[in-house]
Amino acid sequence: MKVSRTVPTLDRRQFLSAGLTSVASPLLLAGGVHAQENGSAQTAQEAYPPAANDALRFSASRRGLRFGSAIRSDILRQSPEETGFFVAECSSITPEWEMKWNSMAYSSEQHDFSDCDLIVDFARRHGLAVRGHTLLWHQAIPDWALQRIEETQDWSIIANHIQAVVSRYEDAVDEWDVVNEPIDAYGPDGLRENLFLRAYGRDYIEMAIRLAHEIAPDARMFINDYSLEYEYPEEHGRRLALIGLAERLLSRGVPLGGIGVQAHLDLRKGTISESDIDAFFSAIGSLGLDIAITELDVRESDILLPIEERDRMVSATVKRYLDVALAHPAVTSVSTWGLSDAHSWLAQPPQGHPWNRGVLYDQYWQAKPMRTALSQAFG
Repeated sequence: MKVSRTVPTLDRRQFLSAGLTSVASPLLLAGGVHAQENGSAQTAQEAYPPAANDALRFSASRRGLRFGSAIRSDILRQSPEETGFFVAECSSITPEWEMKWNSMAYSSEQHDFSDCDLIVDFARRHGLAVRGHTLLWHQAIPDWALQRIEETQDWSIIANHIQAVVSRYEDAVDEWDVVNEPIDAYGPDGLRENLFLRAYGRDYIEMAIRLAHEIAPDARMFINDYSLEYEYPEEHGRRLALIGLAERLLSRGVPLGGIGVQAHLDLRKGTISESDIDAFFSAIGSLGLDIAITELDVRESDILLPIEERDRMVSATVKRYLDVALAHPAVTSVSTWGLSDAHSWLAQPPQGHPWNRGVLYDQYWQAKPMRTALSQAFG
């Protein structure tokens, strides 16, 4: 399976204008500003998935790890020529949006599982594990549910949703991100003051994990969160809050199986704090919990640098992070938030910039130094 596309020419003015106004397209820019300034059109090399013995899933498995990626149903529907990369590289996949509540039950209490079923069926056909992401997230509550929860504080609204999703995918999903992003360093007990906390109190996390575990007792239940990598007071507070939450839950006998560390690295923040990451992972591991690196990617700081320099900075940051993280036996898996810039959220305004190069492959499925960094980190 191969991917090949022709790249149109953009001059610098057109590039800068497009960077402010348009979403990244697989028909735009293989090499950034500096590749286009010579005024000649380029044709991307034909791209093929790696051979089995060179795949990241293979190198990860030698360390007892699982390697995976987020994937979307539109990739399966619209870009079937690209799916071979997921099959070749990954031992697990994570639905990027399709398992979130507002994607399944946008307008009514009745769930529409069609998009998520497409991803799960794809995983089954190719022998891939599935991470369940996510049952509760404050940014993915359907409007109808938000209104009813605010009015009634009725837990059955949450329970019915968890029951519907977990029971449907009980045989396919072995790890659930039960609660996504509940931490706020400055919130009460280190928790985000979201709708769930306001309606049900801080025990909503315990209640959700217990219910999901009751439905799928063989799966591991995770709390998944972000901004845990840098030496800023807020991130220090977030690390302490997440450790404290895990300790409270375990002391109450809650079947928490692990912590998901999103690892959205950000070059704008400077250098990651290896000592803080090391201490945090040690603390989580000492509780007997697994650590899953769930959404690894890199936000760039200066897209006008030469492509080679940008890719070097991205790959160096990833390698530095993984060298610290993978020294901890509690780490069981590494997943990136997508494989290609063609589909990365970091290349889609308003969250990111169209030319961000923060995952393994470029828009034309040519491997970048970040992929090499992962392979080297896995050893």
